[in-house]
Amino acid sequence: MEQTAGLRFLVRVKPNEKDSVVRIVNSTLTVEGTLRCDNASSFISQEIENEKLFEELIPPRINAFMEGFNVNILAYGQTGSGKTHTVFGPPGCMQRASTGEFGMDAWENYGILPRAILKVFKHVNLMNSKQEQRLYLISCGAIELSVTGTEDMFHKSAEKGHMRLDSAGIQKGILIDDCSSPPKVCGHEEFVLESEKDILRFFGVLAKRNTRGTKMNSSSSRSHCIIWLHLYCLERATQSITKSKFQFCDLAGSERIQEAHGTKIFLNVERKVGRQ
Repeated sequence: MEQTAGLRFLVRVKPNEKDSVVRIVNSTLTVEGTLRCDNASSFISQEIENEKLFEELIPPRINAFMEGFNVNILAYGQTGSGKTHTVFGPPGCMQRASTGEFGMDAWENYGILPRAILKVFKHVNLMNSKQEQRLYLISCGAIELSVTGTEDMFHKSAEKGHMRLDSAGIQKGILIDDCSSPPKVCGHEEFVLESEKDILRFFGVLAKRNTRGTKMNSSSSRSHCIIWLHLYCLERATQSITKSKFQFCDLAGSERIQEAHGTKIFLNVERKVGRQ
């Protein structure tokens, strides 16, 4: 897992509830002879927990991020396959984390996102305390794409009835500029992470992720959720600033809709989310 540049396709095997025989031989994965996958960069066996997955996958990418490279991690798969568990952790963990229940250490069941946030935050504070040549600052943001539109999660987590207004008193919102290549998100808010209190607040914002029960998962993510960290590095000698981005995308389920929901009530909703 030393490679950090370029595109990598990793397949994580969810712990087996039906006692199906899963085999990984060389670069090929098979499930009871019915499912075969042999085009992945790596396979992550069902015995590997989130902590070990993080330690094998993320630290080299954090180092690259600190050196000015952009990093993007995207979780894709059908409902119930473990995307949100991999990215965030078990249901309710971000809300519990926002209360300070787990402190500033990596809770054993955290997904790769809260672990990465904590590690980057601590690393930046350490670098700022040791270096005189460079000054680092990190900011964060999060948006959610659902059938109701694109929403800033900081705005979503605000008090009910609160409206974001610009200096002219006009309500603000999120816009995706599809004319840009790649498309750009405009109108979202970013917050600087300077203290432990800021981290806990960010965890509370992420706890507002849109979920709903389905036949395949009792707490399923019904939206695309994009979370990012921006790192700004000031070179004191030249007064130049470099910027890098560490982005996590937890996508809505990609499964056959009828299999997940069993009725036609949510078909149009799910199709709209999938097209975004």
